[in-house]
Amino acid sequence: MRLRPLSVADAPQLFKEYFGDAEVSRHLSFKTHVDESETRQHIAKLQGNAGGPNSHTFALIRDDEPERVLGIVGVAVSAIEPDKYDAVEIGFGMVRDRAARRGAKDFLRALLAYLWTLPTVCRVWGFTDIQNELVLRLNNRLGFRTEGLIRGHIVRPQLGDAPRDSWVYSMTRSDWNAQH
Repeated sequence: MRLRPLSVADAPQLFKEYFGDAEVSRHLSFKTHVDESETRQHIAKLQGNAGGPNSHTFALIRDDEPERVLGIVGVAVSAIEPDKYDAVEIGFGMVRDRAARRGAKDFLRALLAYLWTLPTVCRVWGFTDIQNELVLRLNNRLGFRTEGLIRGHIVRPQLGDAPRDSWVYSMTRSDWNAQH
């Protein structure tokens, strides 16, 4: 598996298998898309670095099937101390395909290995809904630590109208080095 830039051309497949799939998108912070045009608009927004200048969204693909997106990976870098220490926030989602989900652990382990080669990265972190058991289990297997609970953090429309709690998870360079 590898990353490539997310493209508006991915919209038809991603509408069917990700953004328009109520089960797959249930823990996302926006409503399940009702038509492909919503997905095209959303991807265009992500391509425009909606999360800021140091935020990037990629398509996760296999080399033998580069036109089929298996997942979406977001990476945002923020300076803790400029030119010295950076924190990297990662977020990801996978299509329903079982083979893609099995490959998520290997891909994320490779992404982490790459991030730790960057000398300024001192922390990799993210957050997820408190009921997102798949992500919580995967994070534990990868060596992330649960740091705490953010109460009333984010609305997840598929799960209700009120802000929901999220778990924050992280890994530091010393956590990674202790495991590898």
